[in-house]
Formats: sequence, structure tokens, C-alpha cells
Amino acid sequence: MNKANRYFSLITSVLMITFVLIGLTNNAAAQPPLESVMSYMFCDKEDSTYIVGDTANITVVLKNYLGENETIVNATLAIQTPAELNITQVANFSYDMSGYNSTEYLLNENTTTPICWWNNTYLNMTWAKINPYTLHDFWFTVNCTEEGSFGIEGSTFDYSINNKTKNLEGEGLALTVNAEPTISRLNMPVRGETIWYWWLAGGLLIAIPLITIIIMRITLWKR
Repeated sequence: MNKANRYFSLITSVLMITFVLIGLTNNAAAQPPLESVMSYMFCDKEDSTYIVGDTANITVVLKNYLGENETIVNATLAIQTPAELNITQVANFSYDMSGYNSTEYLLNENTTTPICWWNNTYLNMTWAKINPYTLHDFWFTVNCTEEGSFGIEGSTFDYSINNKTKNLEGEGLALTVNAEPTISRLNMPVRGETIWYWWLAGGLLIAIPLITIIIMRITLWKR
């Protein structure tokens, strides 16, 4: 019995150590890498599948995990889409570029609110300053104009830090656009073809005998 208890204690200890190591590994994997910048995007459908004519809403995320003394300045994030995915809107930024002036904007070195210009296949987001340990995100919409599989290349992020220019390639996104369905959801009859509505036939098989019995009962009652 003592031997069995020792084996049980040993197995329990091994399992506990294994679970602790797995938990530490998962926790480490969930933590973002320090001293780094991350950029990725995702769409409003988990399967990234649309139909021709649909509008896809895409969110872009930029995370700054650099140190406290490493403030990003003069940062630009650029995204290009294929011609089949026309950009129709970028957050609350107007398509009209008459008020866009990046030179004047960058003179205010303390502003963290970005400016943007965009067209049907390209967008450019600029920050004068991005503070450490901050997250920036924005959305844009594309119109799916043609059938096929299309990829949006990862964003290009250029920035300066401590008077050094750096760049980052963000994660891209793949979308599938299917043709607009032309087949009706209803089974349409074909000329010369007989369609049996089984629910109607079954109902008549039950209703006709019942009606006959009721009529016979009424007739007998009147006699």
C-alpha cells in the first residue's frame, strides 16, 4: 500500500509540474514582445468570406511596446489594396484632401492625433508622435467588386526614434469574394414535372377520413 501511495504521489507531482509549465508557456505566449512595435489587421467576418457587392469593414491595429524613453515621432503607416477591393471610407477622414498638410501638421511635435489621406487603393496615416505603451486603431471599408481570392499586403510602418529611422512590415489579410448567388433558395417547378407536397398529402390522408366519419355520424344522428 505504501508503494502504491508513493507511485500516486510521484504521478501527481509530475502532472502538477507539467500543468504549471504549460500555464507558464501559455502566459508567455500571450504576452506581447517587449521593446517592439506590432501592426496587424482583421475584418468583420471571421471566415473573411464575402459576396460580390459586399462591403468589408477592416480594422487596423498598431501597438507600441517600446521603452518609456523611446517615443516614436514622424510615423507613417501605409496600406495598399488590390484594385478589386476599392477603399470607400477611412474612419472619419474625408476623401477631400484640400485640408491635408503633413508639413504643417508635423510642426506640432506633441500631437498624437493622426491625419490621413486616401484614395481607392491606398491609405496613408501619419502621427507626429506616438507615446510608449499605447495602442492606436482605426477602420476602413472596401467594396468587393469582383469574384476571387485577394490579399491585402501588410502595412508599411515608417517611423523615427532617437533620431534613427526605422520601418516595420505589418501582418496582411486575405479575403475571399464569391459570386452573387443566382439560384433561388426555393425549389422552382420544372415544366412537365410533378411536385409532391408531402405535408399536404399527409394532411389530406388524415383529414378526409375524419370528415367522412363526422358526416356519417351527423347523418345517423339526424335519423
